[in-house]
Amino acid sequence: MDSGEQTQALGTELRLDVFAGHVGSMVRVQRGPEWVGLELREAVALGGHRPVEAEKFSLIFVGAGEKRLQQGMHAFDHPVLSGFELFITPVMSPKVGECWYEAVINRGDFP
Repeated sequence: MDSGEQTQALGTELRLDVFAGHVGSMVRVQRGPEWVGLELREAVALGGHRPVEAEKFSLIFVGAGEKRLQQGMHAFDHPVLSGFELFITPVMSPKVGECWYEAVINRGDFP
């Protein structure tokens, strides 16, 4: 399955409850020809005004400081969730030696 097909397959499951069930698990993120391991540290709902049909949440991934990822789209691989792509942004880490990345998901289930 190529990354586009994998992303399409997870698209219907790109929901907070799916990711929240895997907090603490490891994902692999592609960085050029290699893969970098990150932990899914947080999956939290975000407030604000939104229609009932919409969902907005944040995912925090944490990895070691020596293999940093650039802001942008990255291919992810998870043993249960399979492959998917997310746009991540480096964010300030509260711990020296860790790199934190955030993905913000805004999705709507509109007819």
